[in-house]
Amino acid sequence: MSIDPYSPCPCGSGKKFKFCCVDLAEPMEKVHRHREHHQPRMALQVLDRIEKKHATNPWALIERASIHLDEGDANAAKAALEQLRENEPNHELAIVLHAIAVFDADGFDVAKSFIYEAFLKCANTHYEMLSGLALSIASLMAAAQRHMAARQFLTLAMRLAPQERQQEIFLELLRFDSSSDFPYPLRSVHQLVPFTGAADLKSQADEAERLAELGCCEPAAEVFTRLGEEQPDCAVFWQNAGICRAWAGDEQSAADALHLAAQLHDDFDTAVELETMAQLLDLTHTEDVVRFGQAEYRVQSASKLLSQFSDHARIVSLPLPPLQEGQSPEEQPVGFLHVIDRDDPAESDVGSLTLETIPNVEADISVFDGDPRKDQPAMAFISGLEGERFDAAKKLFEETAGDNVEVVTPKDGDEEFAGTRSIPSQLRLLHWQWHSPAKTPGVLVENLEQQKWREVIEEGWVNQPQEALRGKSPREAMDDEELRLPLTASVYALDALCDRNNNALDVEGLCDRLNIKPVSLIEVTDETPLNAFSAMQLNRLPVKKLNDEQLNLALNRSLLLHHSRFLYDVLIEALGRPSCAEQINRERAYMSLVELCKAQFRREEAIEWVKKGAELDGDGPNAFQQQVIWKLRELTIRLDNPDDPELKPLLELLYTRYATKLPELGEQLDELCETRGIPAPWRDAASIITSATAAEGGGWNPDSGSEPAGGEKKLWLPGQ
Repeated sequence: MSIDPYSPCPCGSGKKFKFCCVDLAEPMEKVHRHREHHQPRMALQVLDRIEKKHATNPWALIERASIHLDEGDANAAKAALEQLRENEPNHELAIVLHAIAVFDADGFDVAKSFIYEAFLKCANTHYEMLSGLALSIASLMAAAQRHMAARQFLTLAMRLAPQERQQEIFLELLRFDSSSDFPYPLRSVHQLVPFTGAADLKSQADEAERLAELGCCEPAAEVFTRLGEEQPDCAVFWQNAGICRAWAGDEQSAADALHLAAQLHDDFDTAVELETMAQLLDLTHTEDVVRFGQAEYRVQSASKLLSQFSDHARIVSLPLPPLQEGQSPEEQPVGFLHVIDRDDPAESDVGSLTLETIPNVEADISVFDGDPRKDQPAMAFISGLEGERFDAAKKLFEETAGDNVEVVTPKDGDEEFAGTRSIPSQLRLLHWQWHSPAKTPGVLVENLEQQKWREVIEEGWVNQPQEALRGKSPREAMDDEELRLPLTASVYALDALCDRNNNALDVEGLCDRLNIKPVSLIEVTDETPLNAFSAMQLNRLPVKKLNDEQLNLALNRSLLLHHSRFLYDVLIEALGRPSCAEQINRERAYMSLVELCKAQFRREEAIEWVKKGAELDGDGPNAFQQQVIWKLRELTIRLDNPDDPELKPLLELLYTRYATKLPELGEQLDELCETRGIPAPWRDAASIITSATAAEGGGWNPDSGSEPAGGEKKLWLPGQ
């Protein structure tokens, strides 16, 4: 470490090094050398000697705190920094490190006043360290399911990060916006609304906006709340207070403020959005929940346990999940099973399943083998939503396993799984899980799912009391004019929850049945700032009236948010405009439409998009590979209906045209037909002759311009 004598002193005094701490250069050089060689204990010993003569030297205390933070001892770092701050309360590096140390030692709630101080005072001088702190807070908020706060701190981290890291954080922000872990109205951008009233109030509101931009969201919320209390009819103050509360992680207070803002707003459509957000935040933090329970068992013999289960008609085995990245084979279960509420139907009965006869899953079972080398016994876990059904599933598990298992009694505080996973009781009707027996036609399951969703919405949800509707059900609230706003918002909250479950709610149809109007489309001009639109505002765009630039922007954002109904409309419009279709990735667009149509039970339309995709790159260097991929996509759709007249010709085409060049594909098609109970069309005498003729001259032709067979397993789609 060589320091220019005329550079600023590392202690932060602002003096030149030559006129400040130059006498510490030699011992501090030793400290840095020990740190470079990963010798923290020796570095601390040198600092002990330095501090005997210079007990309060900022340079030494900063080094000590940094070493402790590197070693994970946040409390020791905090003690050193508190000593420094007592003598020099405005030392900027100490302010930042102290905020980090308190956050690491005591958590966000204790540290937030120090964190806000660091953001306010040091963003221009220590931005890289503050970017790292903001990332840590974002991670904490995401783990606590404070999603709006997580996104806001992630945005702050990107803004403060050095240029070489901004792209990395931006990609993380895109992944966050595309996550379906939380409802779409709470994702993406939310803008504070500028106040345009009296000058004295405007200056205070502007200061609150500045605080929020610097990451001090709770102080900003307090300013907006005070202004709202002083101006009780101003919706803007309460709207901004609610958003800032959510950004600060206080979602319950955020919901309260947004409810009030919705009631005060003159614009009904904006009020619906704010009320929708408030209702979704209420659901996140309601105490009326159904928890997930889990029971743990020691197992004498995992193989015997699986054999015991194989003889039971209500405990069915499932394919093991693929090994996750970073997961060792020892961490993977040797058995994964469902406990169902009735006997697994016979193969001859699967074609006549109804909502009343299809088995419901009551619990999941995971079985892990023991490891004698680590003295670890075999274990089994059973989990599910708490209640009578879960209790019955546990009883069935224990009766079937008998003496082969022993209940593990959880220690105090060791119920993390059950204590942290739950769903609001109000949403229990949206959570069901079926066991589809082997060889159940996919088209039958889809029909049952359509029936189930109609039943859930038209018989369940409309008759279920909601706190947001003052304890009334939507059907009871439809004639109450005072509840028109929360009732409309509850439809959009339901839309968001259905969308998370891959169900496209018919919002207009439901509004019509409830005698309310859906939100109106937003009028746009060429200057309308679509980038600043929230997710719900984006879904209100008049897609056909957007200019090409706006449509492309809407497409990019809708691909991220992936609200199925709006994404479908934007894709159709973009593909229908030659000027836009030339600029988009049509392969991705067609594939998205295939998946959207499949999720919305529009099988024939999905196949039409597959065929359009297959027409792409017909003469390109990857044409053969692309054709295989699209044909396999078509196969995944047609396989769900064994009576599809096009299934047999498609299987035969894949076998005779493509499997001759990709032998592994032929083996997989054979296995697929056997598993699904589908007669293999190429086993007919005529087909065998045709196949042999197509294969004359060998399998792969290197001059054909198509891809080699090696590694083609990645093309396989059915059963992946």
